[in-house]
Amino acid sequence: MIIRQTTKEVLAASMMELAKTKSVDKISIKEIVQNCGLTATTFYNHFQDKYQLLAWIYNRKVEALFAETSGIVTWHQFLMAVCTPLQENRTFYKNVLKNTAGQTSFRYRTNDYAISLLVACRETKRRLSA
Repeated sequence: MIIRQTTKEVLAASMMELAKTKSVDKISIKEIVQNCGLTATTFYNHFQDKYQLLAWIYNRKVEALFAETSGIVTWHQFLMAVCTPLQENRTFYKNVLKNTAGQTSFRYRTNDYAISLLVACRETKRRLSA
């Protein structure tokens, strides 16, 4: 069966491929879109900047882990869910963590998202136990 990739997935694959040989802070939007045959307009229809794309790549993995476990209930489970994607593709994430900075960086965007997932799980657990 052929699995069709979304535009976001194509852009993510392009970024990950480029990051194998180049520091992410040196990768431009132009390079990302040229690498996958899309346009800058298409990129900006889906992401504000490359940092949002990087966060989307990671957040999608964390979201899938949260869904697989039917809700995180302990801090250990939460930390494992957050760290598993980092471990699975450590070369890519090492590049991302080492070569991004500032308020729109990978670290800030992913931390905020992980915290929102944890809060949502906690609220769900609280409602179910009430």
